Amino acid sequence: MSFSSKVKSELMSEVDTPEPRHCGLAEMNALLAICGSLDYGGVSISTENRMIARRFYGLMFRTFARVPRVSAAVAVMPGKMRGRRVFACSISAEKPFVRAVASRLLDESLLSRECCKRAYVRGAFLACGSLSDPHKHYHLEFVNQDKGVIIFLRDTISHFDIDMRITLRKSAHVLYVKDGERISWLLNIIGAHKSLMELENVRILKEVRNNINRRVNFETANLSKTVSAAVSQMADIKYILESGEFGLLSQSLADVAKLRLEYPSASLQEIGEMLSPAISKSAINHRLRKISSIAEKLRGE
Repeated sequence: MSFSSKVKSELMSEVDTPEPRHCGLAEMNALLAICGSLDYGGVSISTENRMIARRFYGLMFRTFARVPRVSAAVAVMPGKMRGRRVFACSISAEKPFVRAVASRLLDESLLSRECCKRAYVRGAFLACGSLSDPHKHYHLEFVNQDKGVIIFLRDTISHFDIDMRITLRKSAHVLYVKDGERISWLLNIIGAHKSLMELENVRILKEVRNNINRRVNFETANLSKTVSAAVSQMADIKYILESGEFGLLSQSLADVAKLRLEYPSASLQEIGEMLSPAISKSAINHRLRKISSIAEKLRGE
């Protein structure tokens, strides 16, 4: 089971519990806007997810005391060898009932409550949302052909200070976010708390792993730089010795040069502590630069 399916299964198990009527209407509004229709022919949705059809069935029954008709069929797309199983949940009703449903679902105050906004986003995720496996990358999206639906969903989600972007993928409009923290907050909004904890565990592991990798890379770079510097310093000292010009070095420079040759893997701080009296790392570095300068002059000559 994909991570996205886990989230939806959790939401279905959570929202099967009784909730306020107004929240049920808000969620039903999202389901109808994305994968349903409301006209004088009745109220219906069509989905490949059996759980969503079951959820819509429960919402209609509890909210309007009507028993929807549920059917399943195999739909074959042009050019495809195999079809997809599609579930339909519908109520063929008289015009007064349809008007009553429409008046409640189209009421401007329907999403005035924060809990109803959460329910609407939850319904939208069930209908057209998906979430990638956080072990691979962070990506949550809503996909729908109707740009107006996507824009309205973006504005609803922005109420919770979550910024999402819209892009066009073929003929569909995609509302997406790729930030792990924002995805976590969105899961909290729609009530997927178990999935949220799983995502947070993955984020923590990734952060620890990244911190370790950064530390290792930093230490490796420093070690490489230290080794390269030590090799260069030893080459300069050996050149001065082979040139017979070691006497050009002052006593302080000669002492450092001898220690560098004797302890090639020692750090500048360790070399400084070997002298008597001990001197600082910066002082050792200054003396080694002087030695390198002398070697360069000899090479020039």
